[in-house]
Amino acid sequence: MRLNQGVITGDTMPSPAPSLPDLVPPLTLVAPWCFEALNLSDRYHRGKLNAYRLLCSMLQDPCLSPQYISQLYRVFHQGLVCSDQSIVNIIIKYTGPRFLSLNLPGSSLLYLDIIHACNKVIISPDLRATPRTEAVSMLATLLGILDTHKHVAMLQPNSPLFQVTQCPDAKDLVLNILLRCGKTEPTGQARCIALSSLGIFLHHTLSSSTPQHPCAKEALNTLLLALKFNHDTIAQVACDVLLSLTNLCKVLLQVYPEIPSRIIEVLASTLSYLMPVDAKDKRLMTSLVFCLGEWTMQVPPAVLYKPKTHNPCLLHTVFQILTQLCEGGKARGIPISGAFHQDIVAEFNPNIVLDDLKSDESPTLGRRFLGEGSGGHLSSTGHAVQLAAKMIIGHLVNHIGHFPLSGGVARISSLVSEYDDIPNLCYQEQQLSSQVLCAPNMQLFVLGSSCLMSLIELPALEVPGGGITAGLITAPSQVRVLLRDLGGKSCWDASILYCSPEQLANIPSSTLSNVSRAKVNAPRCDDTMNSCIVTLPQYTMRHRPPSVLPMAQDSAPDLDNLDDLLRYIGHTSPECLETLDTPRNIPASRSSINTELEQDTIGCILSERYVESDYVDKNSARLSQSKPCERPTQRSTTPYSPFQFCRLLFSQLGFTSWDHRSQLYLLDKNEKLTREIRNLDTQTCRETHKVAVIFVAHGQEDKSSILSNTAGSQAYEEFISGLAWEVELETHTGFMGGLQKGKSTSGTTAPYYATSFCETLFHVATRMPSHTAEALLHKTRHLGNDEIHIVWSEHHRDYRRGIIPTEFCDVLIVIYPLPNRLYRITINRKPDVPLFAPLFHEAIVEHKTLPGLVRATALNASRAKRSMLPFYQQYYEERYRSLDTVLKQHRASTTFEDFTSQVFSPVHIDGGMSSEQNRTSLMGSSVPSSLVSVESHSGGTSESSWSTHHTAGEGVSPRVGKKLAMKSVSLTSSR
Repeated sequence: MRLNQGVITGDTMPSPAPSLPDLVPPLTLVAPWCFEALNLSDRYHRGKLNAYRLLCSMLQDPCLSPQYISQLYRVFHQGLVCSDQSIVNIIIKYTGPRFLSLNLPGSSLLYLDIIHACNKVIISPDLRATPRTEAVSMLATLLGILDTHKHVAMLQPNSPLFQVTQCPDAKDLVLNILLRCGKTEPTGQARCIALSSLGIFLHHTLSSSTPQHPCAKEALNTLLLALKFNHDTIAQVACDVLLSLTNLCKVLLQVYPEIPSRIIEVLASTLSYLMPVDAKDKRLMTSLVFCLGEWTMQVPPAVLYKPKTHNPCLLHTVFQILTQLCEGGKARGIPISGAFHQDIVAEFNPNIVLDDLKSDESPTLGRRFLGEGSGGHLSSTGHAVQLAAKMIIGHLVNHIGHFPLSGGVARISSLVSEYDDIPNLCYQEQQLSSQVLCAPNMQLFVLGSSCLMSLIELPALEVPGGGITAGLITAPSQVRVLLRDLGGKSCWDASILYCSPEQLANIPSSTLSNVSRAKVNAPRCDDTMNSCIVTLPQYTMRHRPPSVLPMAQDSAPDLDNLDDLLRYIGHTSPECLETLDTPRNIPASRSSINTELEQDTIGCILSERYVESDYVDKNSARLSQSKPCERPTQRSTTPYSPFQFCRLLFSQLGFTSWDHRSQLYLLDKNEKLTREIRNLDTQTCRETHKVAVIFVAHGQEDKSSILSNTAGSQAYEEFISGLAWEVELETHTGFMGGLQKGKSTSGTTAPYYATSFCETLFHVATRMPSHTAEALLHKTRHLGNDEIHIVWSEHHRDYRRGIIPTEFCDVLIVIYPLPNRLYRITINRKPDVPLFAPLFHEAIVEHKTLPGLVRATALNASRAKRSMLPFYQQYYEERYRSLDTVLKQHRASTTFEDFTSQVFSPVHIDGGMSSEQNRTSLMGSSVPSSLVSVESHSGGTSESSWSTHHTAGEGVSPRVGKKLAMKSVSLTSSR
């Protein structure tokens, strides 16, 4: 009654704000009756419990006089330490964590009483009659307060008398109780709050000046064990808490270096444990997969590549479990290291006795949905997890060690397209079209069912500083590989490396000529040819160091150049090794083929040898009269195929093998395919969220006054700066959240936050203009359409959901500033929204950890809400549907011969025409004339690799800035 008196419900608000009304409920009349009722005999036990309940409600009134407050403290102290459990239950249930955030004078006197009473409730065997959720909530709230109340006076809980003491270890006492609740609490809601409080404790500890605590590892182990909980909601809460800790990975690596690797191993072990995944909860399984991906991206590559005793490396474990999920995850996964000590497992109870979480899963209220219920999905759990695992594998391959790119975190997908960097391409043609796709230097393939690959051959591009090929001798052309998969579009440029200019200068031309002459004029020797067949490689007495590249000038008869080269490749490029502990120069084991087959194979080889020997004998005279090979003085002007280096890379990647034929297809190039690819390029490549942030000043209780705020308090602005990065909307290239560039109604800046997996834009009311009626309307629409609202309220009354009426606002997170730079958090969610973490209702958080915890809670709330929408699809599921459409509607059915011919030459050219006629015919075909210049680019053939001795960089890219910021460079070694 008191809180609702004088409240104005309209859109207008008088100034100044109205004062508290004079007519208030007669507490001075009711309170004495309650105090007297407590002195009655046990015959009136039920009446005494009602009196305690009324006194608990009075205690939360901010207008109580000091004399009544002192009387209430006396009554509660005696009730909390009494032996009657029903009285303790009533006080804990109806006082709740709200009492701790009221900051009443002298309220710290009851802290030890509350700890003692909550512990009695938790250890009670009666699960239904005891307020276990309220008890754990009060302890979790106390955990955030006791840091600022270490040396305050408290009443001793072992006597009804009033004895004051100090308890500097009160926080450790509360933490131990919460750890026990996180391990053994038999009710669902209390277990979730305990796990959330452990996450808040870890955030506070790792963000402090001394990020070490004796219980930090135990809290982490409790969260990791909860991932395998037999209740999906509790396991989801633990996963949300672990996901929020990814921002503190750097601190963990400094304080506890083994913890991040441990978290990744346990996440992989949990996913293996939950296989098969078809019968599992879709939200939980996808959350675990993304949590594994986020932690893998946060851990430095050096930690991921470090060899393990039980596995080659940590990254191998991640890819191993993701590969199993890609294959469907239908069988029980392989055991992965991540087991806990037996004592830790024995303390943890993965089951609950009283499931009070089902009441949160009620049907949706007040929202228009296509179907009934809240669990409809277009894809099954197994298929959704399979797509998520495929997407994360590609994401890790492209972005480990490369995120963020030089362009910032706003872009993660490449902006490079097939028409980029093609010489003489006019501006009007700089868009993807069927003519561009039909160029002779370009071919499109489909890899499997979820990857589109484009191979484009371009003149060697010159980039600022020379790029990664600076100072090296490369081919006159390079190959660009564009990959469109579930995670977006990535671009890789590959160049053939010959040698450095210094190495080329040290090799005299006469040496090259002599070598060529020796190969041609060498007489046939049957003994030598026989030894080549039957003699196995012999190990020599002397070897070069593994880090030294074998060269011709430092060769010797007692050195095995091939053996040393294999050792050098394994030492400098460990990714070429089959296993990290097996060098490349180890001879292959003898095959297990039978003797008859082996003799047939030897016979075939000998027959081929005799044929070649006869050919050499018949043509030896003609070959001896030929001139020796000479090093050309200038580049050859003989034109080569515009797709020559692309098919060379295609072969080196192993795509020409028969094993890949069933997963490699060509596409029919037409305008419809072009539209499908353009549509695919416009789709998002990360999870996107938009969240409303509203500031409520003191005395504001209506929509007009709240939305007219253009700035907030200093604490509010510090919160916004910690919540996300301020970006200029005019130049922002990432997710816009519905805001438009150049519009006065959208404002000039907005807070933006992104990881490699998600983007979030915050619609901050104080950043959006409201000087006109149109601007105010746009602001109301943007805020009202957001499903998650964060409200910063400095008003003395609690914020009401109906102040800004909207059909959305499924989750309302309200922040109330308290003294000592503490903040009270209330969370109001609609009945259809599942439970989420790390914050919980009536939590108290310190200033430093507030932005990160609120951001993580808002993102998890948005994911929880979307998981209950019927037919909702993640971004990678939408991209899969687009890729599947391309595969089904545009796949070209070709024979192996047709496939090979189109790989050899994407555009068929009549062999009887000259090179000049070929170019003329292409210019007259459907290929635009601006693309023919690619073919006119000339250089030496691939057989004369030493003849193309020029440095990397043939032409200059017209889009150097875009290419550098949006692509990685890969090099393909040749010869």
